[in-house]
Amino acid sequence: MNLCSKQKIEKKLTNLYKQEKRDTLQGIIVLIVSVLCLIVIKFPYSIMIAGIAIALHTINTVLTKLLIKNYEKMRNNLSV
Repeated sequence: MNLCSKQKIEKKLTNLYKQEKRDTLQGIIVLIVSVLCLIVIKFPYSIMIAGIAIALHTINTVLTKLLIKNYEKMRNNLSV
């Protein structure tokens, strides 16, 4: 394959690694806000909102990790 596509894959991987770090910080924030909703605010639907927020964050994290694995495979295939 050509060098251009390898550079694009490397750039995309770099961006995905950065996104993974941001996802970790967002996960901490989601957990803190969820606990605050459950304990402090006592909003009637806070359990449902907290569950949805955690579920969406988990899905986002899993999809990011799958993308990283796929791009790493593509990079490895280009190297061979």
